Amino acid sequence: MLGETICIIFAELTRFCKSEDECETEQDRLLYLLKNSPQLRALPKWGNEGQCKRILDAFRIRNFDERKRNKYTNDMYDEYKLLGQLKAARKEGEAISEARTLARRNAEIATAMLAKGMDIDLICELTSLTKEDVEKLKQ
Repeated sequence: MLGETICIIFAELTRFCKSEDECETEQDRLLYLLKNSPQLRALPKWGNEGQCKRILDAFRIRNFDERKRNKYTNDMYDEYKLLGQLKAARKEGEAISEARTLARRNAEIATAMLAKGMDIDLICELTSLTKEDVEKLKQ
């Protein structure tokens, strides 16, 4: 059994009769755009809001000639690729930061253990530091 529900809404656009000024909800505005897009000469006053902006952008892109559409597609691909690289770099930076914080904390703990006279091998075992790292902390 599927864990998702599919919702299908049928809209009979010929029966949608609201004017631009009568469209109050986003649903009204979307239906208005779908019905009237072929004859629209100017952007509706709410055309730069929410889903309406996305649909109007899609209409605009659809009207690009083939060369311009290919350039747009390639530019979008490059942008998504760059965003993915930035996200991966951010995650890598966060992992490095966490590792440095952990190493710093382990060094502080090891220093406190050395001050209490604990055995170096035990300190290494408990903090995951190398013997060389612990020896450096003694100095």
